[in-house]
Amino acid sequence: MVSVTWIIYQANWRLLLAFPVMAAVSCTLYMIMMPAHKSICSLLGQTDKPIGNLRNESIQGNSTIRAFKKEKLFMNLNSQLLDSDILVHRTSMAIWMWFGNSNCFNVQALSFISCTIMLFHGSADSTDAIWKSMVLQRIWDLHHSLWGLLHQTSGIERRMVKVLKCFQTLEIPQERSDAKTVLTEEQLKSWPSTGSLIYDDVHLRYRPDCDLVLKGVSFNIKGGEKVGIVGRTGAGKSTLIQCISRLVEIESGNMIIDGVNTTDLPLEQVRDAITVIPQDPTLFAGSVRFNLDPMEKHTDEEMLSLLQRAGLQKILNREKTSAEEERGKRRKKRVYEDSDSQSQSSSSESEEDEDADLKKEKSSSPLDMAIQEGGDNLSSGEKQLLCICRAALRKRKIIVLDEATANIDLITEQKIQKFMAEEFKD
Repeated sequence: MVSVTWIIYQANWRLLLAFPVMAAVSCTLYMIMMPAHKSICSLLGQTDKPIGNLRNESIQGNSTIRAFKKEKLFMNLNSQLLDSDILVHRTSMAIWMWFGNSNCFNVQALSFISCTIMLFHGSADSTDAIWKSMVLQRIWDLHHSLWGLLHQTSGIERRMVKVLKCFQTLEIPQERSDAKTVLTEEQLKSWPSTGSLIYDDVHLRYRPDCDLVLKGVSFNIKGGEKVGIVGRTGAGKSTLIQCISRLVEIESGNMIIDGVNTTDLPLEQVRDAITVIPQDPTLFAGSVRFNLDPMEKHTDEEMLSLLQRAGLQKILNREKTSAEEERGKRRKKRVYEDSDSQSQSSSSESEEDEDADLKKEKSSSPLDMAIQEGGDNLSSGEKQLLCICRAALRKRKIIVLDEATANIDLITEQKIQKFMAEEFKD
């Protein structure tokens, strides 16, 4: 910019008078373009996510989609989402093309003004002609420089929108971190000892501007009792569960577990003392051992004994059976290849691989069986049983079940009910 200004000043200082006008026009165009550009940038984030969500849902539920013959419905929905995303991208490109063409017209107008001034206020010698050609060239280069500068400025403003969202995230109400009472490690080993639960005049609302969901709820559950809560949809059954684990803070009242008011305790201590088994089982990508005991507080013997009592031996033997089938296939393939090519090297390598697999299988534990994300390689009943085994392994005095067998067939439900009656009898 400094070199361009110096060259224009040497050629004809009157040309500098047009620069403020050009800068004002460019800034005006930029101010007109930026609001629309920011809106389009926010729409870009909103149109990308539904496409990814639909893709994941289609992959995970492809069997259900095919069973109900809804392939065309999902294809049309995917096309609609793609059309919306492409429209937003094209609109963003059109905004920048409009700004670029308008800015180009602005520079061309400056070039015309410069030519007119140099024509009527310049000499005819060769040196002056050289300066004039340099001025025209630099003015045209100025268009690209100005375009790049404004593009970088808009990029910074666009990225600052993400920074603003980060600050808005910090303004989201957080869970309570203050605690009036903190139990020591020795106290936590014996609390809760009986599992008695008292609700004393509990009032709760989900947001300050909403109506009360729980209005003066009071009841007393003694340790060892098994209580079922029955009610219509929206009666507040799940809300009572959220109160116990303090997923939603109560407005007034007390929740007392074995003589300790849980509203005064840290969240970690309250939630560690309670086991919740939801309707939809939650499993993580990893081994059976990790899903049963992520904190590594129990031995393999305890976990194997628990799985056997739950009737999940076939899960432990599934990987072993599949490994044996794979070795059988490789053995048949090796015999076929040996009969054709009579190659000793390939057969020796296959035998070494088989021996390595056998050693690995002998050294590994059945608990090392891999679980896919969400337990996709298990049935619904097996996933729920595995989650119940995880709850039983924790041995907590308060266990909350939120329709844990609602999505399971009758036979598996009876098996789960029998297992829970045995493991949770205390």
